[in-house]
Amino acid sequence: MRHPAGFAWFAWQSGWVFALRGARLWARPAEAAASLTAMAIEKQRAAAEGWVAASRAALRGADAGAVAAARGAALLDAAADAPGTALRAFLAEAA
Repeated sequence: MRHPAGFAWFAWQSGWVFALRGARLWARPAEAAASLTAMAIEKQRAAAEGWVAASRAALRGADAGAVAAARGAALLDAAADAPGTALRAFLAEAA
């Protein structure tokens, strides 16, 4: 782990996002199914975009680092609406 403070900040923000989304689901149970479906679709889309980008890089003959960077860049694009600039900066640094 290169940056433990950055990882801790990312974990803290992720915990807050999880808690706030959970509270919203608890407060509005009638909307829970639609919200959970939207969250699942968001995660599936981000993962699919990342794997497609990595596959394209691998098919071009890129080395392992470039393949990982392509996947990370796609995940960063998918996380553009993530809360907080610190989270986006951490994802950009990890990519």
